[in-house]
Amino acid sequence: MSRSFSTNLSGKVRNFPLPKNRPLVPLYEAVVNSIHAIDERKSNGDVFDGRIEIEVVRDRTLFSDSDSNTVRGFRIADNGIGFDENNMKSFMEADSEYKMAIGGKGVGRFSWLKAFSEVHIKSVYKEEGKFVVREFDFTTARSEIEDVLTEEESGTGYCTEVTLSDYLKDYKSNAPKKLDIIAMRIIQHCLAYFLRKDCPAMKIYDTENSLSLNQIFRDIITTNDNQTQFEVKGQKFNLLHIKITDRSFGSRNRLYLCANERLVDSKELEKLIVDLDSDIFDNEEYWYLGVLTSEYFDENVDMNRLSFSLPTESSVLLPGNPGLDDIVKEACHQVELYLADYLQEVKNNKQERITKYTTETAPQYRHLAYYEPDKIAALKPGLSDEALDDALYDILLTEHQ
Repeated sequence: MSRSFSTNLSGKVRNFPLPKNRPLVPLYEAVVNSIHAIDERKSNGDVFDGRIEIEVVRDRTLFSDSDSNTVRGFRIADNGIGFDENNMKSFMEADSEYKMAIGGKGVGRFSWLKAFSEVHIKSVYKEEGKFVVREFDFTTARSEIEDVLTEEESGTGYCTEVTLSDYLKDYKSNAPKKLDIIAMRIIQHCLAYFLRKDCPAMKIYDTENSLSLNQIFRDIITTNDNQTQFEVKGQKFNLLHIKITDRSFGSRNRLYLCANERLVDSKELEKLIVDLDSDIFDNEEYWYLGVLTSEYFDENVDMNRLSFSLPTESSVLLPGNPGLDDIVKEACHQVELYLADYLQEVKNNKQERITKYTTETAPQYRHLAYYEPDKIAALKPGLSDEALDDALYDILLTEHQ
């Protein structure tokens, strides 16, 4: 049976905003769809253990190990509700509102064809008490889908496979190769889902290796239910404080801004909090990660979930619309309170070092501690003597302006 999209598919894909340096977004969309499918099946009363398997399909090269081979595509399989008629109708409708209640934008599948030549979908689901197989190709080469339904005879039960085939050149060249890096990126993007007690079991593998994403998460994440609630201009926010005990997770200390349980944006906290730097891992054996969530974020995330449709500064005309800078500033203040003991020690050590330097090595700067205390306090810890001298000289110059 032929089925037509409710929109110009090629035009929709062409206009879908997907930067070339975000090649894993289609994979994230597929994984999140699998999580939603498992949630939907459970909401119907089925009791089962959710399962998601991610196969990394590579361009094979002789005499090279798996991690050095370029990624050609992915196959994502789950035991969720499947492509039943409700989900199929939603799939065929651009900007579908079927998943609006859980933050679905109805456009994520278009990212698949933005980065891949073709997508193949095979789904086993239950209809009127019997298992049915639905199978079709999703590609911009055809404006219609040949929707093929057959009766399921193998007895496999619920199973949906989405195969993303043949990365397009620009995205392929930017895609990470190593299995552990791809695994970590999925965990980062879907962090809020991994924090759930009912998170499905997720495995990623290629022809040589296999990793449990849940086990990686348990090994490197410590939360201890540390949460802080705060308000900015009347909007409520929740900040979850996490300790990362693995150097390979992300880039040092960060603040994650999330919407609808997905990572949208992140901030480098070392640029925002003066006395926070990479030494925290050497001294405390963890990176700090703050996960910031809010209904305000859920309501103001862009279509592609790569940014927020929010002003930089708070709106004077609309007092209930805080700007992103004000939100991040208050979140950083809450992080400073959470890390107060560590940061105070860093601050004290920094002050002792500056006092010693301006007393013994560069007395021409000694008076700055009295006349310019805020600028002295704003200096980053761990500066070399040369960098410290340059910074103090700059303060001295501005003092006389």
